[in-house]
Amino acid sequence: AISTKKGRDKTRGSTETDLKKQVTPEEEEAELNRSKLVETPAMRVILKEFYRTYRAKEKISLDCAADFARSCLDSEEFPVSVQWRIYLELADLSKRANKFKEARTLYKKVCTIQPYACQGWLEYSKLEEECGNLTECSRILKEGLRFCEFNENLLTRALKHEERSAREVGNRDLRRARELLAPLKHCNIEKVWRVVLEGALMEARAGNEVEARRILKYLMHWIPWYGPLYLEAFRLERDYERPINALGVVERGLKEIQRYGPLWFGAFRVC
Repeated sequence: AISTKKGRDKTRGSTETDLKKQVTPEEEEAELNRSKLVETPAMRVILKEFYRTYRAKEKISLDCAADFARSCLDSEEFPVSVQWRIYLELADLSKRANKFKEARTLYKKVCTIQPYACQGWLEYSKLEEECGNLTECSRILKEGLRFCEFNENLLTRALKHEERSAREVGNRDLRRARELLAPLKHCNIEKVWRVVLEGALMEARAGNEVEARRILKYLMHWIPWYGPLYLEAFRLERDYERPINALGVVERGLKEIQRYGPLWFGAFRVC
């Protein structure tokens, strides 16, 4: 019995060693970068003081705020692991001053220092979109999702961007937008339901009534506590002149959330 136990312990130990060996250098680096997003209580106090002073300088002038931020980059108080936050503020200042080339350089630096922070990718993509560089915006969002795979804000922005691009091109081809949604079927719906809801609304705007209804029905089953979800399903049925279905959605929603006012108003309009 003792020898059997020793054998099991040896097997378990070898299995754990094998699992450790399976971790690639890229995965180790990714885990290290993610851990840098978690700040210590002391660092949170320092950053809070930085933002307080930075906002005060910003009220004086953009140049004053930029000088203060650059001086913090040279301070030992701010290690490299948090400097991406300062560069993000500097990029925003450059953008507001219409120094777009400088802003691009700073946003790239943010994404290089901390690629697992979605804020950098979001703001960088906004800059390119506002400058009319839709292809570059799409590339940035795609690259951001490579690091922040199921980030709700990035996914929602990427989805809306691809929908807009399809509309402006004129072919209304939503394949690239749908490709963003496809991997979500393997995720916990409670973590990605907002993105899935945006996908349903996208299908409704594209005139894909059946698909939009299917997704909304699925969401109403798994996220029954979210009032606006029933409101969107109600609007879909109302817009396609299905008053009985619309009333059914209202009744279903009121069973779950009796005090959600917009559904009562929807019921009055249908009746």
